[in-house]
Amino acid sequence: MKRKLACGSLGVAVLVALAIFVGFGCGTMANLDGRDAPLISLSGEIPPRPFGGVGRDVKWIASGNIFFVPDIPFSLVGDVLTLPRVLRKPVDPWQEAICNGDKLESQPGHWKINPSEVLKEIPVDSSIEQAQAVLAKHGFDCYYRSTENDARPAPRKGLYLQATSFKRTGFRNGKRITVNIYYQEDKVSDVEVMVRDEES
Repeated sequence: MKRKLACGSLGVAVLVALAIFVGFGCGTMANLDGRDAPLISLSGEIPPRPFGGVGRDVKWIASGNIFFVPDIPFSLVGDVLTLPRVLRKPVDPWQEAICNGDKLESQPGHWKINPSEVLKEIPVDSSIEQAQAVLAKHGFDCYYRSTENDARPAPRKGLYLQATSFKRTGFRNGKRITVNIYYQEDKVSDVEVMVRDEES
């Protein structure tokens, strides 16, 4: 029995060593980075999820990229090894406070939140660079956008900084926090905060 266990442990060790040496486990790496494409770096676009590496490999293979067939066992090992990290991502206290803010508008699974918590750290007339630095410090991914390119009608026109983060609340569930920082002449003019339920 001990011999069988030793062989099994050795097999796992060999797989891990091969994954590190060969560089396989692309699905796991993409899962941890929040990417949904193998070579495009868009960190934070999709929250990491349990066994998301294998899921990404299967999705890429289904889209015709058979190069990722040999990657599946390595991503499986990587997913198992990184599962504690995916499940125990620390929650930023500021994000928690934003989620618990007063609800200004409510729809099923979607809330517009009073921006007062955000305004404590990013007051009106702060520089947009300062606002981005604060949001990044609290684990948000930031993107510059224009209301002209938005599909939904915008309450105001112009450029804004959109910051998003995913706060996990369960094995597959969590809350997507979106903070829109509107600015004029590089100064913050208004803040909009939304929270919605989301499956990872």
